[in-house]
Amino acid sequence: MKKRLLLHIGTLGAGGAEKSLLSFLNTLPKGMYEIDLLLLNNTGIFKTLIPEHINVISPSFPYNCFGISPSNWKFYIKHNPKYFIKKIYSLFKIKINRNLSL
Repeated sequence: MKKRLLLHIGTLGAGGAEKSLLSFLNTLPKGMYEIDLLLLNNTGIFKTLIPEHINVISPSFPYNCFGISPSNWKFYIKHNPKYFIKKIYSLFKIKINRNLSL
């Protein structure tokens, strides 16, 4: 029986974590594991280096409500307003802490 692994990373852009993840994926034995890789943003220069036996999963809804598209905000307000309020509060708290430390 194969063990199942789910790995998660935001993107496969040019970075140390991304390169380390790909090195890790290439060292795992193919027959022992069934590996799913959850990519939040299905882009990056290392995307072509993912081994063939890795199942790449993209989310069906936006994860980052403060990303490129304002429609992401609408999604969180409609489906998870508690998360949206917590996100706004934490950003507000960070801004106040920055202003106090100046």
